Amino acid sequence: MDGTDVRAEGPLATIDLRSLLVGALHGAVAWGTYLVVEQALFTLVPLSGGRDGMLATTQWRVLAILAVAFPAIGFVLGGGASLAFGFLRKVQLVPGILATKAGYRGLATMTFTAAFAANLLMVKPLGKAGEFALAVSSALTLGALLACTSEKWQRKIGFLTNPWVASALMLTGSWIGQQALPGFPVLLQLAVAVVALLVITLAGKVGSLSWSLRAHRGNSLFPKWAAGVLAVSAAGLVGCSALWSRGLGALSPLKLAPPPGRPNVILITMDTVREDHLSLYGYARDTTPFLKGFAAGATTYTNAIATSNFTPPTHASLFTGLYPSWHGAHFDPPAFVAGRPLPTRFPTLASILSGHGYRTMAVVANWGGLSPVFGLQRGFQLYDARYPRAVVDHRLLRHLVPMLFGRLVPGTDFDARFRRAKEINRTASTLLDRVAREQTPFFLFVNYMDAHVPYVPPPPFCRLYSDGALSFSEIRYAVLERRIMTRQQVIVPKERNELIAPYDGGIRYIDSQIALLLGRLKELGLFDNTMIVIASDHGEAFGEHGLMQHGVSVYQDQAHVPLIIKYPHQRHSRVVNELVSQVDVMPTVLSALGFKPPKFTQGEDLQAHQGITPRFVVSESFSWMGKFNHRLERVERAFFSGKMKFITSTNGKRQLYDLSLDPGELHNLVATDALEAQTLEKRLAAWTNDIPSNPNATPKDNKEVVHVLRSLGYLQ
Repeated sequence: MDGTDVRAEGPLATIDLRSLLVGALHGAVAWGTYLVVEQALFTLVPLSGGRDGMLATTQWRVLAILAVAFPAIGFVLGGGASLAFGFLRKVQLVPGILATKAGYRGLATMTFTAAFAANLLMVKPLGKAGEFALAVSSALTLGALLACTSEKWQRKIGFLTNPWVASALMLTGSWIGQQALPGFPVLLQLAVAVVALLVITLAGKVGSLSWSLRAHRGNSLFPKWAAGVLAVSAAGLVGCSALWSRGLGALSPLKLAPPPGRPNVILITMDTVREDHLSLYGYARDTTPFLKGFAAGATTYTNAIATSNFTPPTHASLFTGLYPSWHGAHFDPPAFVAGRPLPTRFPTLASILSGHGYRTMAVVANWGGLSPVFGLQRGFQLYDARYPRAVVDHRLLRHLVPMLFGRLVPGTDFDARFRRAKEINRTASTLLDRVAREQTPFFLFVNYMDAHVPYVPPPPFCRLYSDGALSFSEIRYAVLERRIMTRQQVIVPKERNELIAPYDGGIRYIDSQIALLLGRLKELGLFDNTMIVIASDHGEAFGEHGLMQHGVSVYQDQAHVPLIIKYPHQRHSRVVNELVSQVDVMPTVLSALGFKPPKFTQGEDLQAHQGITPRFVVSESFSWMGKFNHRLERVERAFFSGKMKFITSTNGKRQLYDLSLDPGELHNLVATDALEAQTLEKRLAAWTNDIPSNPNATPKDNKEVVHVLRSLGYLQ
C-alpha cells in the first residue's frame, strides 16, 4: 500500500514549501486526468460513433484553453488544500496521513469531485442524470476525505481516490444519459449506470491490488509515472480526435452534361434573423452595412413572411414552394416530437436543379434543424451538416473555465454550439473554387447560425453593441426563458437589452461574412451571372407578448423576415412592398433560370407577379408537446391580406391587427372590427380545409435528433 509515511521525520507538523508544491502537483495531475476522461467520454467516443461530428476551430481553441486551465486550477486547489489540511493537522483538528502519496492523491481527487458536485448544485433543472451524478460525486468527495484522514479507510476505499477511477465513476452516469442512451427510459439508464459503476469499481479495486503488489516504496511523494501517463493519454486523445476532424469529400461526377450559360444560384439563410433588426430595413444600429450596399444592385422585399417559426418547416417551404401543412415537415406530437421529415414525393429545388445538370452543394451551420434526418438534404450532391462535438456542457466541469477566465479568454467559444460563419465560409469558398474550375453551373445553399441562441458571436462582435462583458450565461438565459414562458415574470428593459446586444452583434458578424463570401464570388468572376437569394428562416422573440426565442407564435417578431434577391445580371436597386412568402422562392428561382416550376407549388414567380392582383399569405406555428407547462400545445395560423393580419389558434384565441398602424400587434381589433375579422377567418378556414393528410413517415422520432434538439433548448 502507498499509504506509508515516507518522510524520515514522521508525519508533517506543518506545511512547508515542499509539501505545498507536492500537493499542487498532485492537484494538477488529478485535474488533468479528469479532463482526459471527460474529453474521451464526451468528445472522442461521440466522434467515433457520429457520422457528422467534427472538431471545429472554436472547439480546438477550447481544448487548448482547457488543457492549460484544468492543470492550473488543479495546481492552485491542490496546493491550497494541502495548506489548509496542514494547518488543521498542526492544530490537531484533523488526524490523517497527509504526508503520504496516498494522502496527497486523495486530497487532489477530492478537489475536483467537490467542484463537480458544487457545479451540479447550481444547475437548474438538474434532471435525473444530473441527480445521479451529484450523488456519486458527493459520495466520492466524502470517501476521499475519509481516505485522506484515516489509514483504515485508506486501506478499504483508497483506490477510489485514484483520479482515473474517480473521474470514470463520476462521469459515466452522465455519459450514459446524454450520449449512450439518450431518449431511453430513465429506469433503463439508471440500471445501466449502476452496472457500469460496479464494473468500474471492481476494476479499480483489482488494479489497486495489483499495483500495490508491484509498487516500489521510495522516498518520492510524487509518483513519477503519473505525468507521463497523463501526457501519453492526452496526446492519444488529441490524435484520435484529429482523425475525426475530417474535411470535405470529393464532388461526385455529374450524371448530365451541364447546360451552357445557365445562371448559378446561391441561397443564403441567416438563421433566426428578424427583419426589424437589419439596418437595411431601417434599424437604428448599423447591423447590415454590407447588405445595404448589396441592395443597391438587388431587389429588396419589405413585406416577406415566413411560412413558420422553426427551421425545418421554413426551409422545406423554401425548397418546395409549399406551406408546412402541405409538405408536412413540422412538429406533429406525440408521434413526431422532433418533427416529421419531408415526404419523398415532393421534389426539392436541389433535386430539380440536379436533374438539369447543376452541381448542387450545401454547407449548413444548423446541424439540428437541418439534419439529414428531416430529408432536406435530398437533391444535394454534397451536403455538409457537420457539427462540433466538443461543446461545453454546464453539467460538466468544463463550465468552470469560462466562469473563472471569462475576461482572459474568448468565452464565446465555450458556448458556441455550431460552426461559425467564418468556418462555413471556408468550406463554401472551397466549393466555389471547385465549381469555378469545373465551369459548371451550380446551386450553393449556405446557412449561418451566429444570431441564434445562445447569442455568442466572436469578438469584437460579441461586445459591439454592449458596454461590458457578456452577462447572460446559458444557465441564466434558460432560467429567464422558463420564467417568462410560464408567465412568472415579464422581461425588463435591462434584460432585453442584454440579450439583444449580442444578437445584433451576431447579425453584424453574419453581414461581414456574407460580404467575404460574395467577394470571393466576384474574384472568381461568377457574381454577375449568379442569382443570389439572402433570406431568414424565421425571427426571434425577446419577451414580446410574454414569449421568448422562436417556434412559439406567429407574431411579427417571428413571422416578418428579410428577403433580398439579386437576379442574374441585375445592377439596379428595386424595392417591393407587396406581401411575399417563402413559398415564392422556389418557383422564382426556377423561372429565373428558365425552368418551369412544378404544378404543385403554392408560391408565385416574384418577377412575374408585379403586384397585379392582391394576394394573401399564411404563417403557421405547430404544437410543442409538454414545453413550458403545455402553453405551446396548440396550432396557430396567421392570415395576411393587405395591411390586415388575422390569427386563429386551436386554443380558441382570435386576434386581428392592422399592421400599418400597429406593427407591434398590441391592439386586438377582433371586437371593434368584427366584420373584417369574420371575413378573414372564413378565408383562412377555406384555406385550412384544403390541407391534405400527411401519412408520410413511420411515427418514430430519431433519438439522436431528439437529443440534439433538446440540447439546443427546443425540447424538454
